[in-house]
Amino acid sequence: MFPGTEAGKPIATRLRDEAAKLLQDAKDAEKEGKKPQAIDLLRRAADLWPELPGLRDAQTRIDRTYQVLRVGGRSVPEKM
Repeated sequence: MFPGTEAGKPIATRLRDEAAKLLQDAKDAEKEGKKPQAIDLLRRAADLWPELPGLRDAQTRIDRTYQVLRVGGRSVPEKM
């Protein structure tokens, strides 16, 4: 509502720092081979600070190498 005001700077700084920490944690998880955890951490970082430098690159790199199949249906199958 009031961009650039001093009142919101501490909150914005804290959100940006938390998103940066999540991004670093996601990169570490990716190096350890924990891609689902890395994807979750990147989503959380994007929720906190979408314009974080390097975030979109990391999301694109990980999503390209690890795909999740999501299936939807109207009801639960009865005979499976």
